[in-house]
Amino acid sequence: VNFGQLTTQYLESSQLGDGIDSGGSSGSGLLQEVSSGIPDFTAGALRKQRMREGVKEMVLLVWARPDSKDWPIVYANQAWSMATGLVVKPPQQFPGRIEIISATSGSTALQS
Repeated sequence: VNFGQLTTQYLESSQLGDGIDSGGSSGSGLLQEVSSGIPDFTAGALRKQRMREGVKEMVLLVWARPDSKDWPIVYANQAWSMATGLVVKPPQQFPGRIEIISATSGSTALQS
């Protein structure tokens, strides 16, 4: 996973949830693409299917520094937030303060 993929998934999340591509149902478009030869995950039904699956995967990014055991959280996607009950609000600019909010209690913790 890279930042480009995460950004694309976020921007296309409303379209990815519909289960329908321009060729009809996502299943028929997927079958046509797979049977046409070499699979192409860069466009079409295969890309859309993989992106749809990727939205469900938990992603947590930390700022890993070899000189420290303190690795602050930088980003967490919605799947991670739903699984843990913690929402990560990224900083306005990097590096900056990251806000972590408990979805159940509403309490807030800040990381620098």
